[in-house]
Amino acid sequence: MKSRTVRIAWFALAAFAAIALVRLAYNLVQYDPWKESFNTVERKADLDWKSREALSSGPEGFYSRSSIIWLAIPGKDFQQIHSKALNELQSGQGTILHQQQSDLEDTTYSVLHSVINEQMASALLESWKSSYRVLRFEENRKDRTSEFNSLSARLEALQQTRARITITPEQFKLSASREVSEEQASLQSRLQEFERARTLPPQQALTVVFLSQSGLGFASVAALFMDALWWSVALFGAITILVLFGFLVLRLFQGGKEFLGWLGTRLDPKQSS
Repeated sequence: MKSRTVRIAWFALAAFAAIALVRLAYNLVQYDPWKESFNTVERKADLDWKSREALSSGPEGFYSRSSIIWLAIPGKDFQQIHSKALNELQSGQGTILHQQQSDLEDTTYSVLHSVINEQMASALLESWKSSYRVLRFEENRKDRTSEFNSLSARLEALQQTRARITITPEQFKLSASREVSEEQASLQSRLQEFERARTLPPQQALTVVFLSQSGLGFASVAALFMDALWWSVALFGAITILVLFGFLVLRLFQGGKEFLGWLGTRLDPKQSS
């Protein structure tokens, strides 16, 4: 009995090890260092800065446009490419709103967030797409014409309200006039941004994230190993539960069969006589 238990334990351990090795081999075959670097930076890096929207005016009205591109860069050229991109953004009459460069596990990354001329941004994006591997590219365009119309209508309503305030009782004039003036100033400031957009060439917010990784480092190997380990635990546990459930069903079936046989024997008059 003891020998049988030992054999079962060794068999279970061998099965678990085989599952873990197969999963680890699969992870190594499917491993994409750039994808892993992208996921690591997106998940762990502090990229939550306040993004400015670039307001523009066109034939269809007001709009804002923003783009973000993630690029894979060879490690030996990382600093050179980062500096080149920074110079290109600044030479394109762009405003650099945020810069960040750091190391995270096996990955070096840098972020440049800017507002730049729309045509220059399109040219830079095409150049980057043709020169480097693009890990992700997102572009958003939001219509702002309805916002402009809403602000204009609200300002007009406030001006009418201010005219009515002059005929209200004296004790209410000061408070009401101050509230209207504050809101009116805020609306005028926002509307000035729209009017300014009419006089400027279209702009857009452009964010570029450069990633460089050193290959299969310790952190990556550890992540692959832990994934294989936990995946094996889950699969082995599921198989064990299924085997135990099958064994329980079999025992219940055998017990039910024996019970029915015993019951038939007890109810058979020939057997009872």
